[in-house]
Amino acid sequence: PLQELLVEIYGEMLGLDSDHISIHDDFFRLGGNSIMAIKLVNKIYQRTGIQAKVIDIFNEKTINKLSLVINHYEPEYKAVIPLNHVTDKPSAFMIHPGGAGCEVYKGLAEKLRPYCQCYGVDSYNLYNDEKITNLNDLAMYYLNHIEVIQKSSQQKEYILVGWCLGGQIALEIASILESRGHKNIIILMLDTILRGEDAKLMELSSVPSDDEISEEFKAPVDSELFLASKKFALAEHCIVGQKITTRLRFTRMVLLKAMVKGGKESQLLFDHIHQLDCNNLDKTIENSDLLMVYPVEASHQEIIKEEEFIIDIIKRLIHDPQKMIPLF
Repeated sequence: PLQELLVEIYGEMLGLDSDHISIHDDFFRLGGNSIMAIKLVNKIYQRTGIQAKVIDIFNEKTINKLSLVINHYEPEYKAVIPLNHVTDKPSAFMIHPGGAGCEVYKGLAEKLRPYCQCYGVDSYNLYNDEKITNLNDLAMYYLNHIEVIQKSSQQKEYILVGWCLGGQIALEIASILESRGHKNIIILMLDTILRGEDAKLMELSSVPSDDEISEEFKAPVDSELFLASKKFALAEHCIVGQKITTRLRFTRMVLLKAMVKGGKESQLLFDHIHQLDCNNLDKTIENSDLLMVYPVEASHQEIIKEEEFIIDIIKRLIHDPQKMIPLF
């Protein structure tokens, strides 16, 4: 995968069709030079989080050799990374779901190129040993990075997208923004469920067992990977059970609610969530008119694949959110 990504990056840098680039081609014979090598290092960092050195490009002139060297570098965590590369479009921030990073939005972001510049908000707890287990602290951390981009683009409107836990974090970010006087906030949530607002739901959402963690992360119990995965899973479980700090008064929200039971989902849990009209989101808003709910014939795990529907909603939210009407 790294070599394939490097081929794509080389093509972008050199203005060549990636199909015509071999992993054994010499960067400089393809048209590269010292200035382009500096830009290449920056591009590799932006796309992979790996901080290669310019000297690496000179020493390891082919993708094959370069990948062997930089593959051993520790990727540097970046809270916000570009998922598509467009200009003069509104910025949308796609917040990682539970149990994964923002890479899950990559395919969707590419298809959104005509409509918005998509940034992924990547999972802090997935990449850092010291965990953030307070929802407000995590939202504040992400917002600090989001605002760097908002200020540089001078965009006044905040557009947030979140699948699962990502939607809950987006709501807490909106809570912080509203407390600072911001009113122009839009959130699209992909089957976000507020468990902390529902005692029965918390009872059904038990702490993951060691066996469940081992299976989920493909890590033998008591292995180093398992222990790191368990620490991550428990941190996320802690966050999931927390409430949004304040009730929202101005934020416009759209929830795509999954209507199909997932393979690993217990029947009791599914039945309880299924009977909730809006996944408990009504308990964190002042005005119900600000929330639109669209049922989707997909499971919680598969809802991200409903790309055509999601793109249509995002287009509507960007161009005229006040005229959003139910599609059913």
